[in-house]
Amino acid sequence: MKGVNNKAASVQSTLEKVNLSEQSEKKIGQLLGGMVRRVGIAQAISGNPRIIVVDEPTAGLDPGERIRFQKLLRSLGKDAIVLTSTHIVEDIETTCNQVAIFKKGNLIAQGPIDEIADQANGRMWNVFVSKEQFYEITDQWEVISSQKTEEGYIVRILSDLKPPHGQKANPTLENAYLYLMKSENGLSV
Repeated sequence: MKGVNNKAASVQSTLEKVNLSEQSEKKIGQLLGGMVRRVGIAQAISGNPRIIVVDEPTAGLDPGERIRFQKLLRSLGKDAIVLTSTHIVEDIETTCNQVAIFKKGNLIAQGPIDEIADQANGRMWNVFVSKEQFYEITDQWEVISSQKTEEGYIVRILSDLKPPHGQKANPTLENAYLYLMKSENGLSV
């Protein structure tokens, strides 16, 4: 149906790409959720289309399969345009080189990942806090993430104002996304 000449070889090759070769004799109804997701990806890439559109392609996949699909999407991007719609920012960072961010249907940012990430420059801070100070700082500031250490926590804060003892941090794409969407998500930065 997609204009593929050697259908059997094409199907086998596509099943190998999505790690479903061993499931080739099963009906879709017999497959688990992540496998059904991979069947959808296989359908999208069969026939080597020039444009591939994927929506949340790694949702429901275990970490190993997510990495495999990120690699597959990068590979497909060499010969085709791959449009990915997802809220999993890590997938974008590892598979894409251009980003478009929409808010309420309006394009609010687009460009290379590093340029988009740079929009949060000067608004990301790392602060070391003791275990006792951890909950206090999370109540006072918009803590994006934290990393536990033996002595306490390194917290990453999104703020236009420098927090006490804050060290400027390099922003990531996810930081920029949160900054750009802050009113949408209720962030108080």
